[in-house]
Amino acid sequence: MLVPRGRHGEGPEFGGGDLFCALRRSDRLGSGLGRRAQYAFEEVPPLALLDIKGDRMTEPSTGWQLDAITYSGGTQDGPRANVKLSRAGEPVHGEGSGTGLIDAVCHSISLATGVEARVVAFRAYSVGPGSEAVGEVELEVELPGRRVAVRASSSDVVEAAGLALVAALNQYNAKRPARG
Repeated sequence: MLVPRGRHGEGPEFGGGDLFCALRRSDRLGSGLGRRAQYAFEEVPPLALLDIKGDRMTEPSTGWQLDAITYSGGTQDGPRANVKLSRAGEPVHGEGSGTGLIDAVCHSISLATGVEARVVAFRAYSVGPGSEAVGEVELEVELPGRRVAVRASSSDVVEAAGLALVAALNQYNAKRPARG
């Protein structure tokens, strides 16, 4: 998968918000119309997790993976979630509730991993046209001793929030000093 690294390769700079816009603008500008711009692309493995700045994080195989989510909610029972995760082939399970479906999923993931994680900011965007759109979620997560910003996408915004929280936990674990 190619990830745009911005004009002259100095960081993510989309201008229009997506890869298609960057390519279209590059083609238009490269054809002699307006100011010339060059877009550099970096090859990233398709399963790499990226933080909010587009920097590569821990590969999924060495961190937590979200294997399954089941959630339900209503006026009678309230939001509940059940998650299955794995790390290094070892499965874990978590079940919890929250003030909404996304909160219930995040609480369940926190319980399953044993890491106290609190979502302090949540943003969701629609990427793509109409009913084929994908939900992209950006989270800021407060973890013991630091705050992490991540994003993830899925056709299900609740799943995207769960994937983003798992990415935050992986980033936190990758950058946490080893205990000796």
